[in-house]
Formats: sequence, structure tokens, C-alpha cells
Amino acid sequence: MYHADLHTHTIHSDGEYTPAHLGLMALQSGIRYLAYTDHNYSYSPAELSDLRLQFPMLRILRGCEFSCFYRTADQRRVEIHIVGLNFDPDCPELQAVLRRNQPDRRSYVTKILNKLDALGVGIGTYEDLMAFCNGPQHLGRMHIARSLVAHGYVKTVDEAFDIYIGSFGQRLAYVESELDYAPIENVLSALQKAQGIAILAHLFFYPLDDAEQHRLLRTFKALAGPCSGMEVYYGRYTDEQRCHLAALAAQYDLLPSAGSDFHGPGDGNATHDGGLGHHFPASVYEALEARQREVYGVVHD
Repeated sequence: MYHADLHTHTIHSDGEYTPAHLGLMALQSGIRYLAYTDHNYSYSPAELSDLRLQFPMLRILRGCEFSCFYRTADQRRVEIHIVGLNFDPDCPELQAVLRRNQPDRRSYVTKILNKLDALGVGIGTYEDLMAFCNGPQHLGRMHIARSLVAHGYVKTVDEAFDIYIGSFGQRLAYVESELDYAPIENVLSALQKAQGIAILAHLFFYPLDDAEQHRLLRTFKALAGPCSGMEVYYGRYTDEQRCHLAALAAQYDLLPSAGSDFHGPGDGNATHDGGLGHHFPASVYEALEARQREVYGVVHD
């Protein structure tokens, strides 16, 4: 039986493995459809071509996890993530969103490091973190979490988020994102113009109550159009949570999507042995692609 994973990360953002290593893991896990969805990063045609030549048994999809900001009813500015699949990478509007979504992260990361240092759990400077992570393109909280594990302050990445840097939990060193990402309207408009699939990622990760979750879903559906979905089968969600998400997806006419949100063996979306082995049904992707063909008449490579 074939499987799909439509939300993964590599060293092009905040994942631990190269795209080739991740492809090998996917092949070994029985995955047929694999999307590389690094944060605000669009793979070049040459990069995808090389990966497809390495792994002819995989259907490797063009993807990206776009950051954007959503305004709540009380005007709070909340960072939301949208997974885009099978979009035209040459679309000018989409390229403009990707250019905007490359802000200088030094100030934001440094504020978190300073908060940690004040708590007596210092892990060094911005430059120290860059060196620890081998100078990633997308330095952020996942790298801070790994450094906290390496320094022995916590045992797992999840614990680092729960205690210190996550938007939920104790939030001891949490800093509201000040990064100037594109508004949700811009991202969803660009994905429509690029004839791609728009998927609302991990609904339960956002600091939104039930009423605001429904408001976000209404907004997302209105802006994303018919070629849209939401993550129902997600790496760390329980069966009960997935059932609730499936009901919401049906209520708002959003196709269910599936993704591990895999970053590496240390995060909560890995399997028990640290691998890429979440068995999401391949039919989930096939339904999304069918909708894309119906709406746009094309599936971009």
C-alpha cells in the first residue's frame, strides 16, 4: 500500500537532513508522494529534476510552507503557515511573496536568546547559534530548540517548545514574531495566480480559540478558492484531533491533506524510531491533484 507525506523539511530551512537523505527515508517508508515544503523556499527546476532522477519510484512534488500574518477579530497579528503544492514557480506574484518572506531574523532570534540568558539557560549569541547549526538559511526556533537539547537544558525539542519558546505551554522565553511576512491575502492570491494547491497547516498550533479558528477557516476558504485544503492527518495529532479536523474540513469544503511536518529525529513528528514513517493514505494527495486538474486544468512540476 502506498502512502503520502505532503509536509516535510530539509536543511533548506530548519530540517536536519538533506533533500536526498529525506528522499531515501521516504522510499524506505513506502511513501509514493513526497512534498518538500521548506519554509519560504522554492526549489529550482534543477534541484527537483536531480531528486526525481535519484528516486524514480517517488513522485516528488513541488512544495513550500509559506509564512503569513492573519488579523484576528480583535486585531491581533497571528503568524499562520500555508503549504503550497504544485504551483508555477515562475509566477511573478508568488516570487514577490517569497522575496518579502526573507526578513532579517537577527533581531527576533536575539530577543529569544536574551530571554533565555536572563533565565540562566544561555546558549550563546546569534553567531554561536549560526555556527552550531552550520549557518542555515532559515535560522529560527527549531534551531534554538536543538541547541537547548544539545546544552542539556531539555531532553527533547518538544520540551524546549513546551517550556521555553513555544506559543503554548509555559512560554518562559517566548517572543511574539515581529517578522514582516506577507499578509494571508497576498499568499493565497499568489497561490491562485500560480495555479497551485493551498493547504492550511496545523490548525491547532495557532493561539486561537474555537470562534477564531472558525473565523480563520472562513477567511481561508474565501481567499484560497476551490483548490484548497487543510491538514487533517498530521504527524503529532491524535485520532480524536484528526476526527475533529476532518469534520471542520467537510464543514468548510476543504479537502483533507496529510503531512508529518518532519524536521528530524528529535522532533515530535518523527516516528518512534526517529524516522519518516507516518502512513498517510496516498488517496489524500490524489484527491488534491484531481481538484487542481478540475480547477486549473494543469498540475505544475
